[in-house]
This record gives sequence, structure tokens and C-alpha cells, in this order.
Amino acid sequence: MISDGQVLYKGLLYVFTPIKLNLALHVVGRRADGYHLIESLVYFSLSGDCLSYAPFESNHFVLTGPFADGLVSDAKNLVVRARDFMCNTFPEYAKPTFFQLVKLLPVASGIAGGSGNAAGVLSLLRQQWALDCSCEKLAEMSLVLGADVPMCLFALEYQQPLFVKGIGQDITRLKEACSVAMVLVNHGQQIETRAVFKALEKCDHPPLKIDSEALKTVDSLVEALQETRNDLFVPALKIAPRLSEVLCALDESGALFSRMSGTGATCFGIFKNKKAAQQAALFIKSMYPDWFVKTIVTLAKL
Repeated sequence: MISDGQVLYKGLLYVFTPIKLNLALHVVGRRADGYHLIESLVYFSLSGDCLSYAPFESNHFVLTGPFADGLVSDAKNLVVRARDFMCNTFPEYAKPTFFQLVKLLPVASGIAGGSGNAAGVLSLLRQQWALDCSCEKLAEMSLVLGADVPMCLFALEYQQPLFVKGIGQDITRLKEACSVAMVLVNHGQQIETRAVFKALEKCDHPPLKIDSEALKTVDSLVEALQETRNDLFVPALKIAPRLSEVLCALDESGALFSRMSGTGATCFGIFKNKKAAQQAALFIKSMYPDWFVKTIVTLAKL
């Protein structure tokens, strides 16, 4: 069985894992155990790292790609952790697997590359092992792998934007949202999530309020985003001052709106259409050839 977004080629099942974009991210509290509470409008694109899978005689994992040097290929890698999680959670269904990850996204960049890869493993094995486990139930269990894993699993399953609350476990699907053409830019500095939250001076910001009607067109979305924030930008800017330069580059290229995603360092610009985004990407790449620049169109099912 092959799902949307998957390709079977020479015995391997391929999937591009989710890119996560926090269009707005409000930090609204902190639990007694130290975890921060967030409210976030999250969009996705299935154009991240390339994950391939096949049944195999024993568990095997191969890591390649332009950003592979920033990762480990042992038990700490989220692909391996997700595979082992599935084997331990569903031992009666578990079978040896071959996974290859082509790492195409920058590491520690605020777009949930690792979490998207983990979600890709969960989604593939849930399907290939024919598990009697809903996406919602698996997402709930997968929180142990990381706060962004459940939402990335939802993105693969439903291919829609989400409204996410709590520590990442409270997820609402946004069924009437338009797709958005964007340019992603990363200047190359890795930013650790823990360091950003440690530098956050206040964790009781006002909640995120956005009308679902505003999500139906690019213009109304941009207007609504003007009243929102990413509360992690200020602490991230202390760690990576060049974030301001990245946002300026997006604005100068014609972005209708620009912001940092997650804890950074990836920033996004929203454009009127795909052609405008592609032209902007070429402009930014010509000015900053060493930066990571990527054009995407976000998921939506109106």
C-alpha cells in the first residue's frame, strides 16, 4: 500500500518528510516540570529530508546528504529512535527494516527536521506493519520522541495546517486554510532549542488569537499575522544576531511577511504566489550564496 506523498522505486518506499513552519508562536506559561506551554499556528510542506524504507534481514540505517555531517547515525538519531520506539511499542508486529535518510535540511534550524524524520518512520511503519492504531493514538504516544513529532505525524496523515497548544500534544486541524508560497532562509548558524528557552525572560505572554476565516487567503493571513508574534525571536536574536539580516533579505526580496520559525535559525517569507517566491529565492541566493535558500508551497486541503 502506498499513500499520498510516497513513491515506490526499485523496492524502496520513498517519502519527503515534513518541514514545520511556526507562522505564530506564543509562549503562554510554564509547567511545574519546566516544560513551556505554547500556542502556535503551524503550517507544513512535504519537501524536507528524503526518507526511504524497505523490509530487510536485519535493522540497518544509512545517513547521507549535504547536511549529514551535522548528525550522528547511531542510536541517538531520531530515525533510529523512532524505529526502536515502534519495535518496542508493537513487538508482535515488528520486522527488521532498512532506512536511509538523505539529509537535505540544515540541522537545529527551527523547522522540525529531525522530528519530521521521526514522524516519517512512524507513519511508514504504521502503514507497512498494518497496525491497528490510529494516527491520533500514535501521535499521543510519540510525544516521548519530541514535542514536534505528534504535529509532524498529523501533517503526514492529514496534510493540513494545525493549531497546536500545550507542549505540542493538543492539536487542532485547520480544514479551511489556503496553501502559501514561501521562501525559507537559513544563514548557517545552528541554534539549540534549550539555549533559546533558557534565554527567554518571560513565559506568560498573551494567548494566540486568530480567526479561522483569516486563513482562507494569503492577503487575509498576512493581515492576521501582523497581530501575532514569535515570542522566541528575541532570545534567539541574542544567540544569533544575523537573524535580523536574514529577515531584511526576505523583506527586500518582496516578502509580504517575514518571521523566524520555531527557535530558529530558519526564517520564512510569505509571497503572493509561487513565481514571486522563486524570483525572491534567486535574488537572495545571488546576494548570499552560502545561505540555505528554499522555495516551498505549504499543505492545504480546502
